[in-house]
Amino acid sequence: MSEDYVDDDKYYTDSLSTLYKTCFPQVAYTINIVELSSLPGYEGFNFELGETTYAIDPDFFDTEEGIEVVITQISENLDDPS
Repeated sequence: MSEDYVDDDKYYTDSLSTLYKTCFPQVAYTINIVELSSLPGYEGFNFELGETTYAIDPDFFDTEEGIEVVITQISENLDDPS
């Protein structure tokens, strides 16, 4: 709320503009990982599309647990299986 607005239509238009600017993520990650699920002791690290996991990035986030991320794409590089 601001007393600068005397016109309801302008207030509504500015609120839509603010909503549009803030409704998209400010940070996007592309994470490259190695398939570990075939190694002994790492059987639980088998991820599928749509699953959630955690990304730990101390430069951006002040948490030791990391932030929750969703797996949205999986690709395999057959030319470099490592």
